Amino acid sequence: MTRGPSVPAGQLRADLARLGLPTGGTVLVQVSMRRIGWLDGGADALLDALRDAIGPDGTVVTPTQTANNSTTTREFREAARGLSAAGRQALEDAIAGYEPAHSVSYRMGRFAEAVRTSPGAVRSGHPQTSFSAVGPDAQWLMAVHDQDSHLGERSPLARLYDEELRKILVVPRQHIASLNDLTPAHDQIVGEVVRRAAALAAERHIAVGGFRTVFNTNRDAGQTVFHIHLHLIGGRSLGWPPG
Repeated sequence: MTRGPSVPAGQLRADLARLGLPTGGTVLVQVSMRRIGWLDGGADALLDALRDAIGPDGTVVTPTQTANNSTTTREFREAARGLSAAGRQALEDAIAGYEPAHSVSYRMGRFAEAVRTSPGAVRSGHPQTSFSAVGPDAQWLMAVHDQDSHLGERSPLARLYDEELRKILVVPRQHIASLNDLTPAHDQIVGEVVRRAAALAAERHIAVGGFRTVFNTNRDAGQTVFHIHLHLIGGRSLGWPPG
């Protein structure tokens, strides 16, 4: 089999940038590595590039399902066809139990395994339709996955829908690199950003429960995009100190 040319790391990062991935946001990714082409470093390199694209405040989520951990799969039904009750029971007993930390995903691809086995990754608890995530919101996103809610309201997928309510970026049009670059001439701009954040909190029905506004300033504080932007965070209980 002839291997095609490698995709340069710089091209991969440029391609991801063109997708407009949200800095500090959450991305749900399911990908065929074969369709991307040859990457030096494979699926781990793609995960690294994605995390660079969304920054340290962003979270990557991917399905890491184990559909083979079930008696309703096509493979199980085919294997059980014509077996006696005892034979079927033996086949069922041979199905490995689900262990979030160890069960390999089934037909989900190399990228899913790269996320699942990444340091700090968190996996949901459903034995057939689990997701895995890596990033600061991974624990919250994966915390609830009821057995009777494969992809429903008590699953990580529902929390992904809720994510838009939890974190919004408010960005002024005028370029200001960081809060260190503010002058008195910027007072109105910054005031409008803060007022817009409060209005968005009211629109998203998180103002009454409470919300947090954050400006990250310079690299030690996690600023990766040097154009000031306010993080509006709410829709859940927020701990203190924040990090």
